[in-house]
Amino acid sequence: MPCVDRRCGGQAANCGGGGVEIYKFPGWSDLNTLDYATAKFYRDKKGAGPFRTATIKTIGINQLLAQLPPVNFLNIDIEGLDDEVVAAIDLAQYPIDAILYEDNVNWQGSDKIQKKMRAHGYTLLFISGGSICYVKQATN
Repeated sequence: MPCVDRRCGGQAANCGGGGVEIYKFPGWSDLNTLDYATAKFYRDKKGAGPFRTATIKTIGINQLLAQLPPVNFLNIDIEGLDDEVVAAIDLAQYPIDAILYEDNVNWQGSDKIQKKMRAHGYTLLFISGGSICYVKQATN
């Protein structure tokens, strides 16, 4: 489920802004997701039970970053949409010290993200399972 920052009106952070469907399982669930295929997988293959859809307000990641003090560490875990959000971050405007996100498909992240991070002075700090962490190199 996307990060919800109460200081930003309780809106979910995404790559663009507007509204998005969320697939919600009963009660509080770590399985809630913005990705239909993921919800269907947990329902059909993992026995998670039925889910319902709801539309939630979203805010673009750069809009969110503009409303916050400088960010040292950003942890993105939004079930399959992490790559899109990392790709949307304006790293020239918001030079975050460390970015941790998940990519369970591409080892070290997609080529697009790897190139973007290198172009903005980031290096790969670690990979743990599907979690990938890049850090901004200090400039002298």
